[in-house]
Amino acid sequence: LQLAVLLVDSRRDAQDSDADLAAAFEELDVPYVVVATKVDKLKKGEVERNLKAIREGMELPDNLPIPASVVTGEGVRLVWSIIQGVCAGAVLRDVSDTPLLAEDDDDERGEVGLDD
Repeated sequence: LQLAVLLVDSRRDAQDSDADLAAAFEELDVPYVVVATKVDKLKKGEVERNLKAIREGMELPDNLPIPASVVTGEGVRLVWSIIQGVCAGAVLRDVSDTPLLAEDDDDERGEVGLDD
């Protein structure tokens, strides 16, 4: 398994089952990203607060979870970029590495947080 994408609802607190999955991925050395879905359903002031609660509840690094919404498109390109990069043979850096998901507008391939 080259990559796991763990989807969590941004409107909910971190669930024990989500934290358990993340811990299992780490134990098995499976690279993963956590995507907080439905951020469009939150008020502006709630987004960062909820992301922080998920981050703390799951003991994630500062660069996770990735906020995403299929309604607005927020985060979708980034998530697909990561998936496509891994499928193309790129190696996802450790999720605790803060620059992992830092967007780089200079990257012509649109592959963010990947090592070739």
